[in-house]
Amino acid sequence: MRIGFDPLISETAQRLYGISALIEMICRAVPGVEIEEREALKQLAEREGWEAGDYAVEDQFLDIKSLWLDRLSGYSVVVLLSSVVETQLLAYAKRVGQREKSVFDPDDLKGSVLEKAAVYVKKVSSLELTKNSRWKTLKDLQEIRNVIVHRAGRPGNDKATQLQQMLSDYGEFGLSIGETPYSSTEPGIRLTVHLCRYFAQEVETFFKDLFQGLGLPVTSGLWPNIQSGFPQKSSSG
Repeated sequence: MRIGFDPLISETAQRLYGISALIEMICRAVPGVEIEEREALKQLAEREGWEAGDYAVEDQFLDIKSLWLDRLSGYSVVVLLSSVVETQLLAYAKRVGQREKSVFDPDDLKGSVLEKAAVYVKKVSSLELTKNSRWKTLKDLQEIRNVIVHRAGRPGNDKATQLQQMLSDYGEFGLSIGETPYSSTEPGIRLTVHLCRYFAQEVETFFKDLFQGLGLPVTSGLWPNIQSGFPQKSSSG
């Protein structure tokens, strides 16, 4: 049997493979780092005969470090995953344009990458990206990414309604809003590694749906075949 190859599929699959590997590394490494550092602190305090107050201060520093390591790990995955979505979706839109012999390019349009891609693909073909059951998840991922990049993870009052909907949709997967200990800043978005894995799975399935719709060899490529541990949404796109 001849194995098909397509650079668009190969690049998308490999980038998602890398994201999946990063998620699994975070899942295994981050808890271990905290355990090792707390044990090392305990041994140092015992060896040097620290006062209880001195030990408590250093322990608080570890609390802060662990919180930010956990939070920034999730933020990093979301930003990287959102970047993969944008670059590969734009590449997909251009492929559709080439197939339909379009005389203009998606970059000629205004708006976010997701908006441009959806409008462009609909204009040059009969395909509607917004009808895909995972389109909302991609939009939510983009919104979370924007809050992380432009607002340091703090959504603000103007995003309250939208955020409440996302908390309802993804709360069981690990999305929450929490205070930052020892800080006066407003509460920020928290993302568990399980939610990151869920988003990555949804993105992978979304692109497989798109490529299959174009008749591309989806079975080729180094797909990670991500399993989030949560039920998948049914696909309609």
